[in-house]
Amino acid sequence: MYHYYLLLGSNLDSREKLILRAIKKLVFLGKVVGVSSFYESESWGFVSNKFLNKLLVIVSEKKPLEMLNYTQCIEKKLGRERDDGKYIARKIDIDILFIDNLVVNTKKLMVPHPKLHLRRFALLPLLEIDKNKSHPIFGKAVKELLVECEDKLQVKKL
Repeated sequence: MYHYYLLLGSNLDSREKLILRAIKKLVFLGKVVGVSSFYESESWGFVSNKFLNKLLVIVSEKKPLEMLNYTQCIEKKLGRERDDGKYIARKIDIDILFIDNLVVNTKKLMVPHPKLHLRRFALLPLLEIDKNKSHPIFGKAVKELLVECEDKLQVKKL
């Protein structure tokens, strides 16, 4: 069994409804053991509408690449369009932030998420759910990563 820390985000259409639809599909992959509040933030890395984000922790038997395939399938079903290598507005985004204390480094999947420590919009929901969760590469708790984070974009808990 794996503990998946998934960050869901949307900045197009009905953001909250899209995130809730994604959650309804994700619950079939395992048992939900943590859900954060909604957080609204400015877009990171490009200019666009504000994002709505929510963190979900799921315990699942799915192996990491299986989980990635399922999350990408859910994104596609909910209208996600990809533009390789560029940040663009999106209906839904599901990022795997952590998988227990595993480090995965393949062409298709990198966990912990390689930009997690740079993004307040990811760290704040993590802080709400598990402030002592340790980053397996940096050896620092989420609360420490947040203190060190240089991202100054506004993130508001709703």
